[in-house]
Amino acid sequence: MNVCVVMPVYNATASVAGAIGSALAEPRVSAVIIIDDGSTDGSADTARSLADARIAVESRPNAGPGAARNRGIEVALSKPGVTHVLFLDADDQWLRGSLDAVAAIVAEHPRAGLIVGGRVEVDGGEERRAIPPADWADRVLAVRGAIFRPQPFFGTSGMIVARRIVEQGVRFDPRLRIGEDRDFAYRAAALAPAYITSRVLLRVTLHRGGDNLTGPAHLHRWLHDHLRLIEWHAQDQGAAEALHQQADWLLAHASRMLARRGEAIEAQVWRAYMDCYHAMGWPRPWRALRWRWLLAPAMRPFVRRR
Repeated sequence: MNVCVVMPVYNATASVAGAIGSALAEPRVSAVIIIDDGSTDGSADTARSLADARIAVESRPNAGPGAARNRGIEVALSKPGVTHVLFLDADDQWLRGSLDAVAAIVAEHPRAGLIVGGRVEVDGGEERRAIPPADWADRVLAVRGAIFRPQPFFGTSGMIVARRIVEQGVRFDPRLRIGEDRDFAYRAAALAPAYITSRVLLRVTLHRGGDNLTGPAHLHRWLHDHLRLIEWHAQDQGAAEALHQQADWLLAHASRMLARRGEAIEAQVWRAYMDCYHAMGWPRPWRALRWRWLLAPAMRPFVRRR
């Protein structure tokens, strides 16, 4: 097993050296490809300062993490002998020895084209384990549409994909900024089975504020991008139920977060979701409806007094 790590970087000078070091500590890693996505804080210089011939740094104008990973894939494919690509974010750390566990999985399940596992999530100094549900753990995913279920461990960072998958053209869709990981995994699993391991593979740092794409400031982008996933995949066998579950959760989450600020989901976006629910024959999202029409109006006067 010969692994090339692809790491998109955007303003991560405080953490990128640790992320790179965690990858280089694995003997099976032959290269770490850093795609600096228009950083303004010297992240690329920090990466270049690390004295290891396996590190390659490429800087480009900001185009988003999906486009950066796609460029990293192209560089990885140019390297002979690479059998797998590991995606790792610049603020996360791979756990030493995890690639030995992945190699054992590959040996036992050679058809698997995509491998994801558990993670330790670090949130404000507190740690918790995010592991796959029991019906997924340590087996090939039976229904690839389940990739869209609202499970927190299924992100791009820590995902391992076989070279043969990206050689067939599977890439991240740059139109998506949130959900591009699920879309990529779903497309990859159409070519080869996805294997889910309960082994904890990496440490992931969560960011609740600032520019975190899944934070409150980007809820409407999240809603827009999930609408695209529904449009693209809801007619596929096995995907509709999981996309419905995610839509129910996301609408309730967004409605609750916005209500606390005296706001609501944009009317046009709400109508688009209701049109999707009607077209798919899905039950109405009652939790989101309660927040939108009952709880948000009740909370609005209190928000305005602050």
